[in-house]
Amino acid sequence: MAKEYYDSNDIGEKIGLPGTGIIGIILGDQLHPPMVDSTRIWRKGKRWKKGALLCTERLAKMARIRKLDHVLDVGSGVGGPAIFLAKKYGCKVTGLNSSEKQIETARKLTHERGLEHLVNYVEGDAQKMPFPSESFSCLWTFNMFYHIQDKQKAMEEFYRVLQQDGRLAFDDWMITKKATSEDIKRLKWNWSSPPWATNEELIDLIYSSSFTLQKWEDYSHVGKGVMAKYFSEVFERDIKPKIIEVDKERGNDMANDFKEDVEHIIELYKSNKLCYIQFVATK
Repeated sequence: MAKEYYDSNDIGEKIGLPGTGIIGIILGDQLHPPMVDSTRIWRKGKRWKKGALLCTERLAKMARIRKLDHVLDVGSGVGGPAIFLAKKYGCKVTGLNSSEKQIETARKLTHERGLEHLVNYVEGDAQKMPFPSESFSCLWTFNMFYHIQDKQKAMEEFYRVLQQDGRLAFDDWMITKKATSEDIKRLKWNWSSPPWATNEELIDLIYSSSFTLQKWEDYSHVGKGVMAKYFSEVFERDIKPKIIEVDKERGNDMANDFKEDVEHIIELYKSNKLCYIQFVATK
């Protein structure tokens, strides 16, 4: 589902980031929300990309990424986090993605930054990865696990391709047991996703796949706090005009739909039906 969603979204092509859609206009090559508890970030739309980068760096520090690592970025988008890791830490990164369009964009961005010697991309499925066992010292997956149909199989694959003592660095939003069937139905429709897992199910998946959980952080307070306070106003002021400028014919409707989808997410955070998790586990 993620492949069809990103490959069919053409507005990103108008800003030189095919495969990103509206999110590319907002966050550039960082295709994940800026879940940072910072008024400075959330009060100005032009700083949201910086917030997303801070989330990337926060997980990298949590996972203790180092130069000797070979990181597998599962669901690597258009390469933003992979490029960041390689540039900051000098480590080798392999991006795995099912979207040909996103891989093409990622390769272009990697070439522009002169990092082809450290970063490469492979087309493939997280549920059946095209890598030998114990190939990587760190597996990184950022705001994409909700796209996976068979989450148990994917977690078992994560374990298989990691070396002994390797780290799993994970970021995603997860529903809670309080989410209703209507909440889940709307999430699936808005974000073109298969069934979502609860945070409790995620913990079960970690342990049933033989990982050892090392650190777990929940950033739901960002969704309930600064995000809830500033998103709608700042989106209307700073982001919506950019979307309309890029696509004068459809931009207004696209912006309104996106805003409504995110406001639904915020309501789920506020009602404790959604959480935002970063964790590190070891093999």
